[in-house]
Amino acid sequence: MLQLCLFLASFAAFLASSDQQQLFKLRDKWVAFIDQLEQKQYDKRWQGNHTWRLVTPYPDSKIKVCCLDFRLSLAGDLESSCSHARVIVDDGVSKKRFCESQHNFHIIGESSKMTIDLLTSEVGGGFLECYAKSVQQLRDYETIDLLSETGIRGISFPYVKGLDSDKAWKIRTTSDRKISLQCQKRLEGPLDSGVCAKDILTIDAGDGPKVSCDYGPVTMVSKGTEMTVRVETFKGTDSNVDCVVQSISGPNLNEADNIKYVEEDSSEQGVSPGTKRTTCPCGRANRDSGSRIINGTEVNGVSKYPFMVSMQYPGGGHFCGGSIISPIHILTAAHCVSQRALKNRPNPEELSPRVGIHNIYEQAAHGESQKLTVKEVHVPEEWFAVKGSLAADIAILVLETPIKFSKWVGPVCLTPTHPPIINKFIKAMGWGQIENRGYTDVLREAPVQVLDPLLCNKDPREICFKNGVTSTCYGDSGGPYVYVDPETNRYTQVGLVSYGFGQDCSGRFFIGTNTIHWFGWIQKIISATSRGYGVCQKE
Repeated sequence: MLQLCLFLASFAAFLASSDQQQLFKLRDKWVAFIDQLEQKQYDKRWQGNHTWRLVTPYPDSKIKVCCLDFRLSLAGDLESSCSHARVIVDDGVSKKRFCESQHNFHIIGESSKMTIDLLTSEVGGGFLECYAKSVQQLRDYETIDLLSETGIRGISFPYVKGLDSDKAWKIRTTSDRKISLQCQKRLEGPLDSGVCAKDILTIDAGDGPKVSCDYGPVTMVSKGTEMTVRVETFKGTDSNVDCVVQSISGPNLNEADNIKYVEEDSSEQGVSPGTKRTTCPCGRANRDSGSRIINGTEVNGVSKYPFMVSMQYPGGGHFCGGSIISPIHILTAAHCVSQRALKNRPNPEELSPRVGIHNIYEQAAHGESQKLTVKEVHVPEEWFAVKGSLAADIAILVLETPIKFSKWVGPVCLTPTHPPIINKFIKAMGWGQIENRGYTDVLREAPVQVLDPLLCNKDPREICFKNGVTSTCYGDSGGPYVYVDPETNRYTQVGLVSYGFGQDCSGRFFIGTNTIHWFGWIQKIISATSRGYGVCQKE
């Protein structure tokens, strides 16, 4: 009978101890294996002996443990404290003992399994909240192929903040190029030891993985034609990483900076017909005796660009540019006809556009300069939504009588689709401020380089330009940004001058209104305000 009692007592003790063991199978997500929420609300201390067994199904992986709270009993010295409460970590390779408080507890084992024991005396105990996950070589990547013509992509992760997230990308480019990466990271900072434990950005540019966390920029250039990027975020952190990766042909991080403007012969641009036709005559240029475009030079030839408009006051005085888009429609910027700060409704009587001119104070020698009367002004309702904003900076003037088209006066072409002009140089023109802060009397033109919106402005209603040797400035507003369509050999408008940054237009970028985005709106206004007129575009 005594033996039976002893056996039953031993069996009960075994069952009691077994209740204190838990098994957790880990993968690539954090698991709260020691959670304070499991404890009763009136007693949040861990007491007694507990065992947590952690395993991962991947034989080549390791186990990472991070404790947000690790406070065990304190007694006069370390050994006394350990006699009352201690944690033993055994990864099958070595055992480590931890006692008292462990700030930012973080450990990575050496195998695919780990046992964690909490051992306490009758009066010992502590507070623990710990998470674990499997750490392994990532096998799944999203592949990004950067070709020379489409060599830029954005990476923004996580898609939803505050989640336990893990994603990786493999970026590749062609054999004659490299990859540049520019990131802005907003991650949880490292532990006191300097180790990144919760949120992690890992980049391998060909010379081994580089790990970082915390806030700040990260830039890197690949050693070869491949680069990998991995972002890991911890549940509950408000973390995010935004990156731009580019295929580059030179030493600069931005491909636009590796492309230099090459002076070109423009004598045939917009003159000879191309291989494709347009729906109506548009985008023509008058021959300028073989002149070349040099940074910010005067246009060589009277009315070289027949579509150019000078926006003037009824009593004279140029203040903005514009472009002809039909016999009775002129395209310009909203801020040229409505004050940005007030967002007042435009008054047609305050506008007196001129066409067919070269010098804003003189009639052109060909005798076909025209002073026009404005009947209506149309601006998107978005423009009036926020005072001070330059969103939806576009306007259409409807004229009282049609413009008389000729060799010297005619419309620009428009396009509903985006041409391949990123990093390319296109043309700006106007009567705006020049280098000495004065204003030009004669029409001037300059090459401007188009940037990918990822580098400066992601608003699809706008188009971005690099501020280089030349740029647009005050007085150029509303004027066209045009490129020569190689199929039609006609000047096609893709934007209009809107705004810049910095004093004296010296900011790094300047922004135009994207007329391609507004193509449908332009057609709608033309259809509603005229009969038989439409935009000119490639057939």
